Amino acid sequence: MPNPIIETCKAEFEIMFARVKKLIEVCPDDLWVAKAGGFYFWQQVYHTLAHFEFFSRREGDVPRALPWSMDVIMFEREGLPAPSKAQMLAFADDMASLARAYMNNLSVYEITMPNKTLSAIVERPVNHLVGLMKFTAHTAYHLGCCDSLLRERGLPGVY
Repeated sequence: MPNPIIETCKAEFEIMFARVKKLIEVCPDDLWVAKAGGFYFWQQVYHTLAHFEFFSRREGDVPRALPWSMDVIMFEREGLPAPSKAQMLAFADDMASLARAYMNNLSVYEITMPNKTLSAIVERPVNHLVGLMKFTAHTAYHLGCCDSLLRERGLPGVY
């Protein structure tokens, strides 16, 4: 029987993920490669999507090779040249497949169990429910940042 907590989180993830894809699609090319809000627009999107790999990792999983290094993911270094929006959309689908696999294989029993891998990444003890919620919360935060950059330019946002 499906667990309502997991199913609710999955549904919210799909809503946020669809908005990220729309954000990539509607972002003007000049903004895509511009520094806005302190970071390159594309790099904020990449940061958001790369975290799906962190949130979906289980104990014993080998970290997946990502197109840009951790210092680019975490805004410690600029990653240039920028990927195309088509490349980012393909990356988005790849990262979403990791997120969906994680959520689809998560049991109700595991929700309250420690998530040792994510705990090591965030440097505090968390359980799988925290990881499950981060797929949406982290995405929504960065989606809002990018959405405001669109609106600042008089463009419609995706929220």
